[in-house]
Amino acid sequence: MASSNSQPHEVASAADTDDLAQLETSDFFNAHRKGVRKHIRNVDSFEAWKKSQSRTILSEFAHALADCLHPASSTVAKSGKAASTTSEASAPTQPPVPSSRVESLLSLLAEHSALVDATPPLPQQTRFGNPAFRDWHAKICRSISEYLGKHNAAVDPAKRTELSAYYSTSFGDHTRLDYGTGHEVSFVTFIYAMEQTGALVAAEDRTAVATRVFPQYFNLVRKLIVAYRLEPAGSHGVWSLDDYQCLPFLFGAAQLLTAPSTLRPRAALFQPLDDTQPVGDNDHSKWTDGNMFFEAVAFVRTVKRGAGFDETSPMLYQIMMHLDWTPLFAGLVRVWHGEVLDKFPVAQHFLFGDIFPASWVPKDQHNAEDAGEAAAPNIFERLRMERAAAGGLGGNLLHRYFYLQPTNASDLPNSVDNQARIRAEMGREKYRALTQANAHLEPNGNGIEISGWSIRSSEGPLATTAAIDEITTAAEGVPAPEMIFDKNFVELHFNKTGVTFRFDVIGGLLGCTLRAHKRTPNASPTSEQAGNASEASGDTKSDEQFPFYSVIHPPDVVEHKLAEAWRERSERLTASGKHIAYPVFNHDWTYSSVYQGSIFHGRDQQNQLKPQPTQDRIDYELLKQKEPILWYKSVTLYESELDDAGVGHLSVKIRVMPSCFFLLLRLFMRVDHVSLRIYDTRYFHRFGSDKVLIETKTSDASFEQLGAQGHSTSARDYHEPHKFEHLLEQRQHLTEEIHL
Repeated sequence: MASSNSQPHEVASAADTDDLAQLETSDFFNAHRKGVRKHIRNVDSFEAWKKSQSRTILSEFAHALADCLHPASSTVAKSGKAASTTSEASAPTQPPVPSSRVESLLSLLAEHSALVDATPPLPQQTRFGNPAFRDWHAKICRSISEYLGKHNAAVDPAKRTELSAYYSTSFGDHTRLDYGTGHEVSFVTFIYAMEQTGALVAAEDRTAVATRVFPQYFNLVRKLIVAYRLEPAGSHGVWSLDDYQCLPFLFGAAQLLTAPSTLRPRAALFQPLDDTQPVGDNDHSKWTDGNMFFEAVAFVRTVKRGAGFDETSPMLYQIMMHLDWTPLFAGLVRVWHGEVLDKFPVAQHFLFGDIFPASWVPKDQHNAEDAGEAAAPNIFERLRMERAAAGGLGGNLLHRYFYLQPTNASDLPNSVDNQARIRAEMGREKYRALTQANAHLEPNGNGIEISGWSIRSSEGPLATTAAIDEITTAAEGVPAPEMIFDKNFVELHFNKTGVTFRFDVIGGLLGCTLRAHKRTPNASPTSEQAGNASEASGDTKSDEQFPFYSVIHPPDVVEHKLAEAWRERSERLTASGKHIAYPVFNHDWTYSSVYQGSIFHGRDQQNQLKPQPTQDRIDYELLKQKEPILWYKSVTLYESELDDAGVGHLSVKIRVMPSCFFLLLRLFMRVDHVSLRIYDTRYFHRFGSDKVLIETKTSDASFEQLGAQGHSTSARDYHEPHKFEHLLEQRQHLTEEIHL
């Protein structure tokens, strides 16, 4: 779930300034100022959340809703086995007649569904994110405020504002134009809070809410996704069952726990998508019509076309083909816990207030950050959590949550011979190429020995708080980005001469320092972040002390899109006599690292080697040849969302073929609606040669330049650098070499 209390991304016209003012006066922004906050910010708070009463309340409330769909669901969720008292029912439980309270909520959702029709999408060329969604969202923010004022007049205004905040964040992020499982959680929180304030009565309304309100909510969300092309929230595989949702699968499976044995989950794959298709021999329409699981699968089948369901939704396909309703439901409960409630990228955006408090936070600290005027966004204060220990997609999740047969080689019994395991996993032809190249893979797949080279990599969880402190110290005080992987690295060691190439996160962060950029520290956000004389900063360290050699030109200063607004506010406060103490930064806030890797003799990084200019070039014709890839890794070193202003991402990709290896170290930076930047450093070595070629290529462009050339100016179109790097203006392109 994307951050919902950040400033709007698109500033395309003067009218957007008015939109910003309207949004800042909306209930959501008022709620932010009145105590509805995010409290899951770092390792400690995340661990506290997982053990908290707040998490227990949310989990048990969702289970209670599932119980309304089928009384045996709690037993199944805990044991994974069907309750002994249950038997096949002749028909599913029918939704009860809703009370006037539930009717008013259904009417509200219907009204907001009609607003989608009244707010048509704007013409666009982007794949995701139609700006008209912001108009729709602004309308429902006003509507929910009016609704709560009318139907919950007896409730304290502050609590009505809290209810409004939960509801308005249930349909996606109006800034990022995306939707995900975290927004689903907001709707669950909204219903829970409605019960707590008496707007709904648990004993009388909960079943109607589960069987009527939630299906209508899911349908509205799907309508929004299609109408406004909302992007799936989260770009790192946080969710792998479905791009957008989890609960409709879970609730729908609960409805079918006592379905006839002839109605299995795989039936959803063959369910007609419209009335013109035949129903089939076994007509289970009384079970499937309106069922949340079947509707969710039908939506996936509708929006993901062009390939087989097994390719577009492999995990969903596997569980539907191999499981019955009982183990499938139990697995979905585990997924909801493990991939939503206990997944930091999702949980960090959960909102808490007085009705649904962060139980681990002392009451006198709930609104501590609200005191005084809010400072400019500072991503550097946000430490990151430790990723779940056993991460991964596909087979790993299938095994962990649904107990299906694992497919990863590392999950096979240790008694199996490693080479036989490799052969079984790689296939006959690839294994033959491996043996012909006299290459050997490490048992864990994290390295390869080939032609006198030892090449290895490591991938671990996000850095802990202690590790972040150590990294910050080692990186000369550069604060850790939101996602930083202290265990991740790629290293290539030539055994004969001891020449080593290493790529790690500390080097990457050192490349963000102003010393590395040959700039002076910035005294305040209102002054120029410039100056090419490094001695002006008082820093007497020499470039030779950096653990890397770089030829990348110092990048230009990039201002945050709201820099002018902050500057004006700063001037107003200064004029009013208020003293403002600005921090002195020693780093580039966009994390544009000039790091190109560390090259040294042996294992001692102090013995630095300096590449020399060469007329040789990387043999791209060789790389285009069809050659088996013996070993491949893609390793992320760090990533920052630049406080919801874009992205700064440093990663390493390497592939090893029988004839050569090819490595790409890429820095990608995007400040939304301001600037794009790509720094590429490529390493190439043909086995048997005595040199490694190093190609440096840097390019950038402003959104203004792209627009002038007729290209899109929407940040949504600039997620994958390989799709648009040709549009950027090349700044540097040179090739060097290291003799082995």
